[in-house]
Amino acid sequence: MTAEIHYQTKDFDVVILPALDYPVAGIQGKAFSPSLANVDSAEGALKRDLKDMNSFPNKLVSYNLKKYRRQYLGYIDSTTGHKILYINCFWKSFKYRVNWLYELVDISEGGGYYWNISYDLTAKKLFDFWVHGRE
Repeated sequence: MTAEIHYQTKDFDVVILPALDYPVAGIQGKAFSPSLANVDSAEGALKRDLKDMNSFPNKLVSYNLKKYRRQYLGYIDSTTGHKILYINCFWKSFKYRVNWLYELVDISEGGGYYWNISYDLTAKKLFDFWVHGRE
């Protein structure tokens, strides 16, 4: 079994979760463990493209990207066959009920402090940006 990988740079603090069946709505496909190169690709897209997706609060989120920790899950989409990264993001300074390095952080609300997005490694494109607690 693959272990979690804590990956930090001056720009981000992430954990790569192993290929397991995490209970995340909308994920349908075979799990895989993302590589550091996969994370680097997604982080580049977040930094470059997030501010251009939709409208508020993504601009606020994109300007504060360094203030969020992220969890990466990988899966192969059962429809397209594309490798997808699910990126779970949450405010760095908050305390959570679970250890974020080992368990998926799941908050039903949180506004701009808790959001997620997906990145298609095959198409090199961000999609499904979702801020929790926002209709």
